[in-house]
Amino acid sequence: MNSFALDPRMAAELDVVLARFAQLHPYERAWEVEAWGLAQTDPLLRAAFAQVWTPTRIAKCGSAELEEQLRALGVEAIEEPFTMERGSSAWAVSEKWQGGVDRALTAHEELFMGLAATMFWSRLRADEPSDEMVYDRLVDGEILAAQQKWGAACDCWGFFWESVRGRMPKGQRRASAVKGLFRGAVLEAWAERYCIALVHASKESEEAQVYADRGAAFVDEFLTLFPQTGGTAGWMLQATKGRFQVLRGRIPEGFARFEALVREHPQAPASYRAMLDAFSGVEGLPAATRAKIASMTKKALAQGVDRDGTWGLEELADELAGHDEI
Repeated sequence: MNSFALDPRMAAELDVVLARFAQLHPYERAWEVEAWGLAQTDPLLRAAFAQVWTPTRIAKCGSAELEEQLRALGVEAIEEPFTMERGSSAWAVSEKWQGGVDRALTAHEELFMGLAATMFWSRLRADEPSDEMVYDRLVDGEILAAQQKWGAACDCWGFFWESVRGRMPKGQRRASAVKGLFRGAVLEAWAERYCIALVHASKESEEAQVYADRGAAFVDEFLTLFPQTGGTAGWMLQATKGRFQVLRGRIPEGFARFEALVREHPQAPASYRAMLDAFSGVEGLPAATRAKIASMTKKALAQGVDRDGTWGLEELADELAGHDEI
């Protein structure tokens, strides 16, 4: 049976899905295709999708089976490109394979070759993780975070960050400008999720202090590497750094950071909510700091911030102040 012979309707649908994610790195597209297939509810479509090559399906194949499939596509020198590749992308090896095939390949076949290259890399050069193998750790962390296994997710993402940090272009000052598999949009969105997971681990793990220290170090590293991080990601990182300082018992430093955020965004209810959440329930919080936070929030409320009570600022401020008049 030809493993690349899809039903024509399925092949057309796959082309549409791949085109929808054309702006992504091919390996990102492979994961998106897998997610798309899993989301299908129609039994016939799910059955047809089982014939599409995805990261999970390729991982179940042995080396001999992958070699047989590659030779069927016209690839002869399977291992040679791995000894010559000086970069860190398995997809670059796939492109070398494709360059030796004397016919046009379908999108389905190109997808297989890229995924096969990733799998061979993990077996031939496991001590030098490819970009795609590192990206897998990001996906693994997403799954763990969705299961609220915060410590495990943070450990997985810690490896991801250590690997990615050393692969960033020199002189790049804004994450949003980075291209490729670890493009800025991926990194900034991931950094926010990593910070959230670190906060949870800092509050719920038996090694709470370890994760709080790791979180503070991560924010510093990210902002040192990308000092021009702005927008939502920049705000989130700054707020989370304040949260980690509070969790580490550095109350004055944490308060100073939140005070700066509120001063920079005086009409943003999220700034006040982040500050209130960070200091809520903190043991040994100095009365002067408690009063100052409540006063800042009450002043913002008087100026119309959170007018409809969506953010619950008034209740949290009252709770923090011990329901005393400020």
